[in-house]
Amino acid sequence: MVLPDLEQRERKLYDWHGKVIILNFWASWCGPCQIELPHLVEFQNKYGDIGLQVIGIGLDEPAKLANVVRSLQIPYPILHIPPRQGGLKILREWGNSPGVLPYTVVIDRDGSIVFNRAGVFDDEAFDLIARPLLGNIDDSHVVSP
Repeated sequence: MVLPDLEQRERKLYDWHGKVIILNFWASWCGPCQIELPHLVEFQNKYGDIGLQVIGIGLDEPAKLANVVRSLQIPYPILHIPPRQGGLKILREWGNSPGVLPYTVVIDRDGSIVFNRAGVFDDEAFDLIARPLLGNIDDSHVVSP
């Protein structure tokens, strides 16, 4: 998958190979996404230095996505699906047939999908699914938000 970021640079998932990836599909108009985004910001800030990479995939106009990025100070890359590529088609390719947002996919360091789910990816989901993939975490090395 190759998508542009908000600066229109083409990015591919392989750019983050070797990291635990939380791939999060969202939109500015999505209420549950607005609830979820602060959790994702916290995860990236806290665990980014030890191998976590949150990547947002916006199904929205880049200007609207950029406003949310500025408002919430999102520290991770936001890619967007250009209208010609069709957001629903890409969601289906990632296992989300109904096209529900938010939708999260967790990818391990080897590039294997280990989890996918529609709905808010909260602290409980992170602790159960993503945190173990980071290895034994010495909390003294984790950045506090």
